[in-house]
Amino acid sequence: MSDIPGDPVMITGDSRQLSQVLTNLIQNAIDAIDGRVADSQAELAAGEIQLSLSLTEEDAEIVITDNGKGLPVEKRDRLTEPYMTTRTKGTGLGLAIVKTILEDHGGVLELKDRPDGKNGASIRVMLPLLQENLLSTDESEGEVPEDGPEGGVAYGR
Repeated sequence: MSDIPGDPVMITGDSRQLSQVLTNLIQNAIDAIDGRVADSQAELAAGEIQLSLSLTEEDAEIVITDNGKGLPVEKRDRLTEPYMTTRTKGTGLGLAIVKTILEDHGGVLELKDRPDGKNGASIRVMLPLLQENLLSTDESEGEVPEDGPEGGVAYGR
């Protein structure tokens, strides 16, 4: 399921690196859903990944939400450290790479629980819009608090 605006959204950056960011985050969502199934004997709802793109006055905001295992609360602030993994087969480099690429592009990465309180994660990526595309309307949803999102961790800017 996706919620993507019809008009092009222009940001500046290395398309290969930004593709790597989205690939890593979507693969993490897939792995979290697979891990949820492996950890449970109960009947589970079908796996779901939702991708949305919205605009603030200065940023393109991409949110990837899944109904997988969710993020470990006790290790959440370390998930972007190199070699930090919660999976048996993980290298611990995926989120470290994502964080580095986003910071190099002036972006922000937030790792939070699903906003609806169900199991799963909500990963928010914010990237600065190309200056000529900045909005002049009141569509801004506000800024990220300096100490990060409530119940989550923010990296960048």
